[in-house]
Amino acid sequence: MTSIIIFLIYLAFVYYVGFKGYQRVQTAEDLIVASWSMPLVVVTGSLIAALLAAPFFFAAVGSGYTSGGFEGMATMAGLGTCMVLGAFIWTKPLRRLKGWTIADYYGLRYNSKKLGAYTGIVMAIAFGFFNAGALTVGGTYIIQTIFDVNFTTAAIIFVILTAVYSVIGGLWAVAYTEIVQGLFAMIGILGIAGVVLLNYGDVTFNPDWWNVNKLFSKGGVEFWALYLVLALGDIPAADLGQRVAGAKNPRVAYLSMIIAGCVIIAISWIPGMLGEAFRTIFPNSENPEKLMLTFAEGYFHPIIAGVFLTAMAAMGMSTLAACYVASAGIWTKNIYLDFINSHFAP
Repeated sequence: MTSIIIFLIYLAFVYYVGFKGYQRVQTAEDLIVASWSMPLVVVTGSLIAALLAAPFFFAAVGSGYTSGGFEGMATMAGLGTCMVLGAFIWTKPLRRLKGWTIADYYGLRYNSKKLGAYTGIVMAIAFGFFNAGALTVGGTYIIQTIFDVNFTTAAIIFVILTAVYSVIGGLWAVAYTEIVQGLFAMIGILGIAGVVLLNYGDVTFNPDWWNVNKLFSKGGVEFWALYLVLALGDIPAADLGQRVAGAKNPRVAYLSMIIAGCVIIAISWIPGMLGEAFRTIFPNSENPEKLMLTFAEGYFHPIIAGVFLTAMAAMGMSTLAACYVASAGIWTKNIYLDFINSHFAP
């Protein structure tokens, strides 16, 4: 019951910000790119929250549990590297060209709306369906834990809760709520890491689990495969691009991605460490991706557990909301305004 109350208080805040965002929305630019007005702290906080999405982090802990510390590190390190690379590749051109979406980077950069529409469709499908679906699974685990309902019911609740404030407030509401969501996520992650290190320090950072030599042998293929897929494959991520598209200027866009990427790389060791510790705390687990939630419920005071579970829910909601906004922005700008109703296109 404590967890439910804390989560409902958090939801009240999220919907209040969504309502404030709704009041600011007068044009398509307001909804999709927050009128190109977001300052450095907002864009940076929003990006950090996006990269700390609960499903990504849970999966990283699962890799640490089953494969090793460096394998658990690969997901977060890859995402952080992706941010830094993206900063050098497309942030400044996208903002200089007044792009609305990451697809505009291609459409405006090469003076081809068709290219923008094509890349936009690919991204909208990838992030509006497949990525959003994966994020929903992770968020569903959290809602199940908080409300003690079945998987399908939890999935419906999670999607509805996230979609409502995303739709009414647009990018402005999503980005500003993510500052708090990112803070919650960081507190939750660092809190559980601190508890594990203090109480189970003797079962963490085992040399066999963190053998650097493994990375340069056949055994390191799992780490490099996962790291490179995320470091290179996630560079054109639609949800990340949408946040950058709303930045005040090219410098803000560039610096926000550099800072956010460095923060994520700096904490990328935590999932591997947690996975390593959970092998001793929860031996033979069938679903190691849920062990952070299990640990919080079993080892924290109910109020602390409620805050932690809310932090995990915030992590999932932030990135899912951005997927919705990014996909909606692509369909609106690169398909509807550029081709279907081009009379009103900017």
